[in-house]
Amino acid sequence: MTYSFSVEKLLFVTVTAILVSAFAPSGEANAPASPTRHELVRARLRMADNPAGVEAFSKTAHVFLKRQCSFCHGDTQAPLFALDDVSKSYAAALPLVNFNDIPKSKLVVRAMNGHCGLDFCETDGKEIIAAIQEWAKSENIEARVRTKEIPMPQLSLTQYTAIQWDLNELEPKQAGLEDAKIQVEALAFSEDSILFRRPRIIAGRNSIYVKDLVIELNGEPIQKGKYKGVEKIVTPGAPPPVLSVDKIIIPAQANLTIRLSLGQLGVSQALAACNNVEMFQTKVYPVMADRECFFCHGGGPKNYAGEAMARRMYDMGGTIQQLCVASMQRAQPSTPLKSPIVWYALGNEAGHPRMIPYVDDIQPEWIDWIKSIVWKK
Repeated sequence: MTYSFSVEKLLFVTVTAILVSAFAPSGEANAPASPTRHELVRARLRMADNPAGVEAFSKTAHVFLKRQCSFCHGDTQAPLFALDDVSKSYAAALPLVNFNDIPKSKLVVRAMNGHCGLDFCETDGKEIIAAIQEWAKSENIEARVRTKEIPMPQLSLTQYTAIQWDLNELEPKQAGLEDAKIQVEALAFSEDSILFRRPRIIAGRNSIYVKDLVIELNGEPIQKGKYKGVEKIVTPGAPPPVLSVDKIIIPAQANLTIRLSLGQLGVSQALAACNNVEMFQTKVYPVMADRECFFCHGGGPKNYAGEAMARRMYDMGGTIQQLCVASMQRAQPSTPLKSPIVWYALGNEAGHPRMIPYVDDIQPEWIDWIKSIVWKK
């Protein structure tokens, strides 16, 4: 095997490596991070599924990368996204692109930060951003709705902080949500970790349909599957239900930003009616009465007054139809046993008594009803 290094290039690469190592701030990588093995595998699988993406890449970003970056990333410095071989370059470049927030892509950042010591990587970013935007048109990019990106607030070690966004500031903007909000609670779980819990939507004057929630930190999704099963209609005027009982713990970092990303979020025209009121009345309601859920939450066959806090969070008064709708908003058909009405009743949430001693009391009765729920936007 032969190598065709010029003396000048070899000297440049050696000197640059020494300088970057010597002057880089501790803990900060100035050179592009190499994709992990798993990222490369996913990129190659995606490449096989989407030849149109490879073709678009060859006419857009690859042109820029070959011109600006091949001196290093064309044969000597990983990741090798500026090779003559378009397919291999595509596989290396794909993990370095965030199609949902293109300006934050590693390829864009590294094209602007001067890490190579030459003007090749000191551009204004406009050309590579435009190239990736054109490339993205041929990728299977999931359209999502996002809140504003805000700095992570100072978190307490003892008390949860509600991080809240106005839904009239979504990107792209959604009509009819001017007086609605979405939030997630956060806690400094330890000196070096953060815990997130209890996402909620506070509806304004309109019912809101929500599906598939993701927390994004510094523009990157964390634990994407955790709230993927979230889907429901949140009605106005009601206490805001917990969308999921799952919690997320991540390592803490300095200078974090946070936003929420949703598969779908918008005003719902569907009527807030119980999908299966007969099943609810015969299978769910009797267990609620037998286990005295109404004693705290109000209503029921004995028409309990309830306790203020419990009734504010989950008002079980009113008609069977109204209770069914309120219970639906606390059900999760994708994972029935993780539904808030089940999770809280089994005592799995701190502070809530275990009102139902055994899961057998509600399985399959409650589970069958939860599985029958179908949300219509």
